[in-house]
Amino acid sequence: MWPDLINGGFELIGAFFTWRNWLQLRRDRTIAGVYWPTTAFFAAWGIWNLVYYPALNQWASFAGGVVLVAGNVAWVALAIKIKLNATLDAPFIFSVETRKAIEDACLANQRLTDAIDSRRSRTPMAEHATAAQVVRHGMLDCQVCVPKDWDDEQVKAFTDAAFPCGTENGWHIRGHGDQALDGDPDRVPCAHRHGFVHLMLDA
Repeated sequence: MWPDLINGGFELIGAFFTWRNWLQLRRDRTIAGVYWPTTAFFAAWGIWNLVYYPALNQWASFAGGVVLVAGNVAWVALAIKIKLNATLDAPFIFSVETRKAIEDACLANQRLTDAIDSRRSRTPMAEHATAAQVVRHGMLDCQVCVPKDWDDEQVKAFTDAAFPCGTENGWHIRGHGDQALDGDPDRVPCAHRHGFVHLMLDA
């Protein structure tokens, strides 16, 4: 009987220090100078003692062990929580080599983007600003945007070449008074390009 009481006393004293560790960890919110899996091991051992002590009818040891293992489990749970929070809140730090590689990749990408933008500004946009275009087409009609000083023959020649309609006589410009224009002028100034007009043509 007395060995059980002595062992139970040690268990209770250990429980006091274990719970004191838990309180200190809760205050400090940091793990330093301790390897937390060690406490996890003793917590697992304490859980086993809760099976072992009753088998020996050592109920004083069992009672002290309950308080002790509860303190160990509480400390381990708090340590894991603090560890996870520190990991999630910590900034992601690249090595010097990785950071240099990322910077070089970003610089190369910026140079490529600048080159593409520069090329677009020199060629396609300039051509877009001065070239005639077929802006809309259907099965039997189309709309073109051409310089306003083009005559009808130039408009027809461009449209036949850019978008052949497949008929023997090609496209026909809707002239002034055409019923399909519904009273609108045959040449309408372009809203986006100065010096250009829109015309409708039929197959």
